[in-house]
Amino acid sequence: MTDQIPLFDPGEGRRLRDEGMRNASQAQRVQVWKWSALDWVKRLPRGTEFTSDDVIRDCGLADEGANRNNVVGAEFHVWARQGLIRDTGKQKKSERTARHGGRIGVWRRL
Repeated sequence: MTDQIPLFDPGEGRRLRDEGMRNASQAQRVQVWKWSALDWVKRLPRGTEFTSDDVIRDCGLADEGANRNNVVGAEFHVWARQGLIRDTGKQKKSERTARHGGRIGVWRRL
């Protein structure tokens, strides 16, 4: 049990989140998708609300397979930190079949 991650440690959770997003964003296989998705977001009129479904519908997925598209969430985090988008606090059901109707966040272009 020495290498086990603690169940509750907000600081460690943020560190692991940031490490995972960094790894997802730096993968060579996702670089073309990142540029395409960033261009898509920048072309949205300010005030437009959208979801990851909308980005994926127009730009596709970065890669195929389980845990190969973590870059989608990582880039939303990057765009928010850059001031391009903001989380509205709203959620809706995803329309993507693979998401099984799971809830996704609604974002606003700033």
